Amino acid sequence: MDHVKHSAWYNAVMQYRKFQISLSPQQNLLFGFATYASIGCLLLCIPVFQTQPVGWIDNLFTATSAISTTGLVTLSIADNYTWWGQAIILGLIQIGGVGYMTFTSFVMLSFKSNLTHWHQRVLNSEFSMPKGFRIQDFLRAVIVFTI
Repeated sequence: MDHVKHSAWYNAVMQYRKFQISLSPQQNLLFGFATYASIGCLLLCIPVFQTQPVGWIDNLFTATSAISTTGLVTLSIADNYTWWGQAIILGLIQIGGVGYMTFTSFVMLSFKSNLTHWHQRVLNSEFSMPKGFRIQDFLRAVIVFTI
């Protein structure tokens, strides 16, 4: 049974990687932003994170605004979200403040054995650094300093 689950999981991951590689680096950046906003929205839609019912469009706007660090909201965060919901929003703000691609790149570089030519293209489109500049060191410094 585990072999079947592992096989299904492996196939799903491989299909996702094929999809990811088919995107241009710019499309992948947009897809990443949309993914973080969608996950944030889905988490905020869970009733335990709300003090009173909040519509999905307000949750989507709040999550997107948090990641883009615009600070715009359609409702009071303190009045409509529990402490845990506010923590999710703060996490989204943190990811947005660090730069969601900086955060994602840090995670990708943490597993650099899986770093492919495609990942390198995405990193190059995101950061243009002088020759000899080690992006890994830069990203580690940004994450450590932010924490």
